[in-house]
Amino acid sequence: MIIRQRLRTGQIWLTRYGAMWVAHIALMLLATITPYRHPAPALLHAEEQYWQHARFWFQYDALRYMELARHGYSAAHPQAAVFFPLVPWLIRLAGAWGAIAATQLAFFGTLFFLDRVFGQMGIDSGARTRALWLFALNPAAIFYTTLYSEPWTMLLALASLDAAIAGRYVWASALAALGALSHGTGILIGLMPLTLLVWALLTHNRKTAAAALLWGGGIVAGLGIFQILLVHAHLSPWAFLTGQHVWGARWIWPWQQWTLLAHVHSEALWMLGIVGLSQALALTGLWLAPGGAGHPAWLWTAARVYAIGGTLISLSFYEFYPFHSTLRLLSDYFPLYGGTGLLTRRRSVFAVLLVLWVVTAWGGAVWFSHQNWYQ
Repeated sequence: MIIRQRLRTGQIWLTRYGAMWVAHIALMLLATITPYRHPAPALLHAEEQYWQHARFWFQYDALRYMELARHGYSAAHPQAAVFFPLVPWLIRLAGAWGAIAATQLAFFGTLFFLDRVFGQMGIDSGARTRALWLFALNPAAIFYTTLYSEPWTMLLALASLDAAIAGRYVWASALAALGALSHGTGILIGLMPLTLLVWALLTHNRKTAAAALLWGGGIVAGLGIFQILLVHAHLSPWAFLTGQHVWGARWIWPWQQWTLLAHVHSEALWMLGIVGLSQALALTGLWLAPGGAGHPAWLWTAARVYAIGGTLISLSFYEFYPFHSTLRLLSDYFPLYGGTGLLTRRRSVFAVLLVLWVVTAWGGAVWFSHQNWYQ
């Protein structure tokens, strides 16, 4: 009886997540086969170093990850140090198409852990379903299909938090280490163990404080491994930071980008409107949600700190023009989907937002798959 019940439960969630994956992949394939112009070769030659190897979903940063998988880090190409090693390792291990297949598994895993963590937070089933659909069809969906770091950063952040909720802090630490090796934003996973540490100190819980230090130590370990790798390649251990200047990137105050909208291309204003609306809904939902409903007690606070910290970092990253990578960076912070799911209880509101997200995801995937810049 128990085995039957478990099999039935497994079939239900597999069918549910499978429908979301089919919708996601169908939208990305539709965008890929949609006729659209490619940039002039002269422009690509100036802006994209490996543009001649571009095809299908292998575009822009995916090509750089593939190049790193082939040749590794070196002092001759210090700008490559901004790309963390987890995705290149995966490509080297499984090949480009094998890594694409692994990314689809990561997508399923993210849906599973989103559902599970939101359940631990006390978010009701309807809001969880809306949140999962919003993730599956989010405006940055193309990056959860190809060889980018976002699928792995989000999956590892969720899996690490899930392990910590269950009290398995060694696993939580190991998963956090892998998260820190996926992307620079993976370091922000450390905001959750930091929140737990502060909570433990305020409640005089030494055992939990030690567990939080163990969990957060994974971030230090992951970053340390990457720094050793950089030093071995005759680069500075901080090249992942200093290398951003080569790309013209810098940090600004999070509100400054909104003051520079006059410099944004007109076709990108739609995307920015969606980002602004979605962010307002997500943060409002997180703020108004009854945080005491979750278990353990620190969970809601950790989720809010992670979402707010990630939002501030995403809005503070500036490269060439306003909101250069904001949409892609924001897509990683899983509590934002929960907040949006909570605040779209009216079917009409959810339907309108989902349509806006789908149109943006489709348009962005069309641009990206036809070698036009989209972040």
